[in-house]
Amino acid sequence: MDERSAPGILEAFWRYRATSAAIVLLAVALSVGVTFVLKGQATAKAVMTLSTPGPDNVIGVNINSEAAFVRYVKQRAIYVTSDKVLQQAAKSLGDTSVADLRTSVTATASDTGEDIAVTATALSATTAARNANAVVKAYQDETQADVTDATTSALAAISAARSKVVSQLSGGDAGTPKTATSSIDKADQSSATQTLSALDVQASHIRLWSTLFNNGVSLVNPASADSAAGGGLPYKEAGIGLLLGLLLAGALAWLRADRDRRARAAEDAGEIIGAPLLGEVPEVTRAEAVTLDHVANMPSESYQLVASGLQATMGGGVLLVTGATRGEGRTTTALHLAAAAARDGARVLIVDGDIRVQRLSELFGLAREARGLTALAAQHATVDECTYSVDLGGDNALWLMPAGAAVGNVPGVFGSAAMAKALVEMRTKYDMVIVDSSPLVSSPDAAAMARHCGAALVVTRRGTTLGPLRRLVQQLDLYSVTVVGHVFTFSGTSRPARRAAAPQA
Repeated sequence: MDERSAPGILEAFWRYRATSAAIVLLAVALSVGVTFVLKGQATAKAVMTLSTPGPDNVIGVNINSEAAFVRYVKQRAIYVTSDKVLQQAAKSLGDTSVADLRTSVTATASDTGEDIAVTATALSATTAARNANAVVKAYQDETQADVTDATTSALAAISAARSKVVSQLSGGDAGTPKTATSSIDKADQSSATQTLSALDVQASHIRLWSTLFNNGVSLVNPASADSAAGGGLPYKEAGIGLLLGLLLAGALAWLRADRDRRARAAEDAGEIIGAPLLGEVPEVTRAEAVTLDHVANMPSESYQLVASGLQATMGGGVLLVTGATRGEGRTTTALHLAAAAARDGARVLIVDGDIRVQRLSELFGLAREARGLTALAAQHATVDECTYSVDLGGDNALWLMPAGAAVGNVPGVFGSAAMAKALVEMRTKYDMVIVDSSPLVSSPDAAAMARHCGAALVVTRRGTTLGPLRRLVQQLDLYSVTVVGHVFTFSGTSRPARRAAAPQA
């Protein structure tokens, strides 16, 4: 079990920042969405108290009981949401259509009183209050216009009747000269005078009623945003969602980091390996990866630093280059280190110990070559017969021993005394022997080879699971192999280009 302590909350949050940010945003969105669903839109209400039409009204309403007045109020409530009123309200608002008002505004008459409640709904309390008040104002304006028209019509009728009476008093039509024979008697004159007086009184009452009745509303309690229910931007709920999202994202990130123990940095691997870091190899682009395995370009700058560190910790002998899993960059590392030592004047032999994959042998066209490490271990060939020269250019060269043809029992052959004797011979002929080994944890071949090597270099790629790395170190310790250092590949160097799949193996 990995005993390495779990990262802190902030470190875990940053490690999984993309997922954490998505969780936080989702929590805020859900909180705001649920608020809108539960609370709905903002609702604002304005209340109108209607005036009671008097007996001399010209709008054709006969109010002779309380029930009659209730019916009148209900009729006026229907008029509040009529097209005529809503059109006037929409015109005054400017940014709201009649259709929107028809679906968002209602008018309800009180059952026993003289009030009409005008209720408007909208996304915000301010808009709801504004719409309710606009409809109330439009109702008043339209009622005032109706009263004015009815008053004008009634006064016009009285004026016509009065003109007719005056014409009768003058003995004929208006404009006809008055004569003794056309004059009416005193009785008819008295009756006409009374009629004129009555018409004048009626006209006076109508004018007075029109003035007092005005727009038919005696009191308005306007809607206000402060008294509106619901609606508005749910800042409080969004804040709660943000807090819950942060807590949830932090907890999940910490649990994930606790279970996902990976080498995110060289220090993570170093804590387990317990050996000096010889160098970090940055991630490369595809264009750079094309030239990475060209011997003419070896060693690269990063691997030159690793070679310098290795020279300081290990002068010569047999070096096993291994890793916890495949894809760590073992083969590339082993080849660059061999090239660096060879360019420094050392006699270097690099051995392909990965019998299953043989990537090192493939790089030089020697894959499945019969004369190789397996033939040497099986005592079918000598060291010299299994060795091939590799020209590095500039009078520099190194020697390569391919993996050789597959044999039946590779672990048994590699663990034999003949293999140990062959390695001793290699050490006497070369200043340094570098063995490119398959992953030690999962390969019995590599485990058998490790028993004959006194030193090992561990290559760890960023993102490698720490559990296998810990088991690798335990195995090397079991075989009494000294870990002289470790190399961290694909280190966190930020590059915008697409990443290559190198180093490999």
